[in-house]
Amino acid sequence: MSRRAQENLVGIIVLAVFVVMLYLTFGYSSRARLVPLPVCILGIILAAAQLLWQNLRSADELRVSFLDVFGSRGTVKTPAAAGQASSGPAQPQSTEVNVKRKPGGELSAFGIIAILLALVFVVGPLPSVFLFTAGYLALTRHCSLARAILYALVCAAILYGLFGFALGVQLNRGLLSGFISNFVDF
Repeated sequence: MSRRAQENLVGIIVLAVFVVMLYLTFGYSSRARLVPLPVCILGIILAAAQLLWQNLRSADELRVSFLDVFGSRGTVKTPAAAGQASSGPAQPQSTEVNVKRKPGGELSAFGIIAILLALVFVVGPLPSVFLFTAGYLALTRHCSLARAILYALVCAAILYGLFGFALGVQLNRGLLSGFISNFVDF
């Protein structure tokens, strides 16, 4: 089976999953389908766009491989160096570089998710999103502490606006929610 046929098969499977999910959401109540319905519609649009994109362009023009999203083969294609001399034999358009993964890479990713879930269980979703986002951005030095706090406030505000305000979902479900609700009403 060719690479393009494999990518089309994966794309069709992803599209079918979103279509089935869309069909299932019609059995929900009107409030229960407020979140999954837009997610399904957006997923269908993006999967269909991916299928169109990869089939209407030549294989040389594609820069993103749909299959590499689901399973990395341990190699990364990088563009050839731009400063290579034009004299001599023609250089390939891309070279493959072996990527060595750290042995604990997956374990640390699971650890990060476990920390987030523990925070949600103990303090609830709203404070945990704030603490996790600010902590992650500040500790990994993706941005300064002030910017990390700003991004965390924006994330928590979006979460509250979507679930707490628009959908009316109660967000104080942590073990310490009784203690926290004495100081903040969320």
